[in-house]
Amino acid sequence: MQAIARRIDKPSKSKKSKTTQTTRSNSSPAELFHLHRQAQSHRARILGMLLIPMNSEYQINLGRAPDVSQACTEAWGNLQDEVITPLRELLGIISSHEWRKKGVEIPALGNPPNNRIYQHYGVFSPIRGEYINLVAQAPTPPKNPHKKMVAFDIGTGTGVLTAILAKRGFNHVIGTDQSQRAIDCALDNLSRLNLLNLDSVKVEIIKADLFPEGLASLIVCNPPWLPGRASSSIDHAIYDENNKMLLGFLNGLAQHLEPEGEGWLIM
Repeated sequence: MQAIARRIDKPSKSKKSKTTQTTRSNSSPAELFHLHRQAQSHRARILGMLLIPMNSEYQINLGRAPDVSQACTEAWGNLQDEVITPLRELLGIISSHEWRKKGVEIPALGNPPNNRIYQHYGVFSPIRGEYINLVAQAPTPPKNPHKKMVAFDIGTGTGVLTAILAKRGFNHVIGTDQSQRAIDCALDNLSRLNLLNLDSVKVEIIKADLFPEGLASLIVCNPPWLPGRASSSIDHAIYDENNKMLLGFLNGLAQHLEPEGEGWLIM
């Protein structure tokens, strides 16, 4: 697979390649981005043709093959029959399994070892934490002593921002996501952090398209930041086709905010 990747990535010396390079030099940033994504998709499609057969227990019948049963069970659940999968996806599953074993330390959640977030397969890992520190440190809306303070985390993913908000003094925090993998991942992380059974704050994870029912004093959203088409499950955390999630958040924000409430768009 590495040899195939090198062949794909090696610049061509043909006349057609020179014409393509001229086209690129005269293209707008949007057109260049489209061409880049097109090339990435073509590359992924070719590399995805290298397949690995596994039996119903995720065993690979090759002498030097590693044991991938636990990693595959975490990603796909139990099998009833044999399966054939792209080697590229299998490597991604193994990588996700290793990240899930050790977790990602989040200083804003407290001291080790009780400050780790564990990423599940197909859920974006919070390995770059600048946005987490922003949410942990930015001033929140003024608290009303006569009213419960509610916060929404739109597109919760691993649940990391829901956890941060739960530690910032809100009475009720709701994280939402459309992906069942993300829902399961967030619930697992919040359970590990002992945030689901607190007396001081009610924490919920709900499967929803953007907003849950009700109003909130603070609504936080860290949407996918590139306006392209997702080509895999993990890409949905990075690519937002036609800015669907971004526009949905902006257009629906006002009707879900309490008076004097705030919406935080994290980019």
